[in-house]
Amino acid sequence: HLGIAPDVTTLAETLQAAGYQTAAIVSNHYLAPEFGFARGFDRHVAYDGNSYGGGLNALDVVDTLVNETPRALGPRFVWVHLFEPHMPVRLRDAEAPPAALAGIAQREVTGEHHAWLVRDHSPAATAHPDALRTLYQADVAWADSALSALLQRFPEAAVVATADHGEAFGEHKRFGHGDTLYDDVLRIPLVVRDPKGTGAGTTSDRPVTLGDAHGFLRELAGLPSLDDRTVSGSENTLPISIFEAAYRGPDRVAVVLGPRKLITTLPAWGLDSRVGAARLERQGFLLNEDPAEQHPVPLDETWADLVAATADHLSVALPGVHLRCAPGFHAFIHTTGALLRLVPLDLPPDANLGLPPGRRTVDLNVPLDGPEAWIVVESADGGVPTVVPEAACTVTVVEAPGSQAGLDAERREALHAIGYIE
Repeated sequence: HLGIAPDVTTLAETLQAAGYQTAAIVSNHYLAPEFGFARGFDRHVAYDGNSYGGGLNALDVVDTLVNETPRALGPRFVWVHLFEPHMPVRLRDAEAPPAALAGIAQREVTGEHHAWLVRDHSPAATAHPDALRTLYQADVAWADSALSALLQRFPEAAVVATADHGEAFGEHKRFGHGDTLYDDVLRIPLVVRDPKGTGAGTTSDRPVTLGDAHGFLRELAGLPSLDDRTVSGSENTLPISIFEAAYRGPDRVAVVLGPRKLITTLPAWGLDSRVGAARLERQGFLLNEDPAEQHPVPLDETWADLVAATADHLSVALPGVHLRCAPGFHAFIHTTGALLRLVPLDLPPDANLGLPPGRRTVDLNVPLDGPEAWIVVESADGGVPTVVPEAACTVTVVEAPGSQAGLDAERREALHAIGYIE
């Protein structure tokens, strides 16, 4: 249920099959072999990237790569994952933290170094976003020194340097990452060094994602692209980019096309502490006019394509049993196990949706003179629910990453402890 699906071929597997020697040095336990991230690597080394907790840091990773890994005789692919920069933020080898955070910074010692650590969600820290940014910028500089050492050691290598997320510093009353899809978290650096010098010193406004970097690396290796999306691809077509968030808040989906961005927040009724709005919430932004995303615009018919793209994505990406129930029916949906999740994706204004005691039955009444209802349910055993009357709803089972069905009690408890499920 978590990690890379077995039927997905990774970039490392592709390059390994093409004759490349492959190595990975990673710093996050979610990149461990049990999640599929060792597939295709001749050497996969995980280190403790939480340097504030006594582990290694970014410079140690580069030292490992340069000093312990011999130069390959043939083509080579190396993935170096640095923990820095990341929340919680830290200021290393300084005599004292910024004055605004002096009372809440914790001192951590790692070998010859020490750091001032500040938890980004503490009330005192969030009251001083500028001081938090100062620490974060120091973390960026720390990682930058590691990247510099790497580039100098391999001057003829093709390099793609990027990140997995940014951090929020109160722009939308949020700090850190994981529970929003605003650009302060989504926009990340993407720097490409082509050994042929192609495009040196230039920048592009064309929207790209990590998937585009994948295509660029395939191109450099002389392999066919999986699609038309590459960093060096055509500027004539703008792809739709889709993002998801399901970490600390209600599941969210963002769809971006050109300057338009649509953020959809999904409701989760009565099942956990993440309950948001009773129905879907949508926010539209024109990024060319409002890059800070402070002023949502009214959603008219010109946004229909992004609304449809969101629905198409959810129809295959939201795990669970999708029920589309026709108008004029009062349906009872009986799950085979305890109900874990109930998401009304499209609920007509006059429809009634109830969750009686027992967490095994959903009561849905769809008015005769309206559109169909679309809800998603997921029960603990992953079974397909019974619908009474049977003709009321069509049933589609979607198996996708993020499903909670079938997880044993120990795994569910562990995921709950770190905030990945409720």
